[in-house]
Amino acid sequence: MNKKKHILIITSGFAKDEADSTCIPALQIFVKELSNYFNISIITLHFPFSKTPYHWNSLPVFPCHAKGFFKRFLIFSRAYFRFFKIHQKTPVDLIHSFWLADTAWIGQRLSRRKNVPHLVSFMGQDAKKENKYLKRLNLNNLNFITQSAFQTEVLHQNTGIQSQTIIPFGVAEEDTMPSVKKDIDVIGVGNLTELKDFHTFIKTIQKTQIYKKNIRAYIVGDGPEREKLEAQSKAAGLEHHIHFTGKISRQKTLELIARSQVLLHPSTYESFGMIFPEALANQTRIISRKVGVAEEGTHWKIGNNAEEFSKAVLHFLNNPTIEKIQNPYTIRKTVEQYIKYYKTLFL
Repeated sequence: MNKKKHILIITSGFAKDEADSTCIPALQIFVKELSNYFNISIITLHFPFSKTPYHWNSLPVFPCHAKGFFKRFLIFSRAYFRFFKIHQKTPVDLIHSFWLADTAWIGQRLSRRKNVPHLVSFMGQDAKKENKYLKRLNLNNLNFITQSAFQTEVLHQNTGIQSQTIIPFGVAEEDTMPSVKKDIDVIGVGNLTELKDFHTFIKTIQKTQIYKKNIRAYIVGDGPEREKLEAQSKAAGLEHHIHFTGKISRQKTLELIARSQVLLHPSTYESFGMIFPEALANQTRIISRKVGVAEEGTHWKIGNNAEEFSKAVLHFLNNPTIEKIQNPYTIRKTVEQYIKYYKTLFL
């Protein structure tokens, strides 16, 4: 049997333990599945707030957190030190950085120092023009992957460079909840920030409630906009119609999604939108803007404002789904595609 290749993951953050289900769940699912095929080591730069190595599902994790005036220097120094110790013990066959950020900047330099191939996965808003690393790192000399046609187009508009490889993330089999009664009409899930635009979510429920008096909606998540959103909901007379859960575990979030007829996701930007396959896998129809992997279809409506979203909500609530919703985004497919790409990079 061939010896497993050793892949080093460099990320901005990673789960602090197995119970931490909310820290970049897409990456957790990916790494767990990937570990079936490769030896994995993980360097995490900013989270958890520690510099003590630990194990996550038996995989070694090396945090590099620092604070203070020399924070940047300390993080980079620790990352370099961690890499050389890891590489000395078990030679690294490939460096895989997540986000075009300081993660990729470090990964590229380590790659050159030790002649180890390097791959970068665009993850979030790193394709937007505000990202300073778009200029600091020469994409023409970088192996990189995007997650969706939407993200690829944003990157092309801002750099003139076209991604040659798109690999979406996916959900695991255990992310599909048992069939339950769909007793929630509309659910919204995400960080309560301006980008996610939950103010439009509330406006949509307000318009929809005119026609569906007893509408029941949930907003799952927490963030800087929560106080404003709760005030908006109360001012609209929706305090008995919209329930704010705050931050809850991913398991409980998936359970609520499974109980919901419709996911309303008014976010103005998604590189992929992990919430989308989570909804599809749990037979929940989707209404969103044209972001991430959003595609108009039988179970997915695209809109741009509260008026359009409300019409879509009423359409779905008045026309219950009959046929099973198919989810094309599985973690098994994701890892299979990455393995094919890895093979082109191994020296």
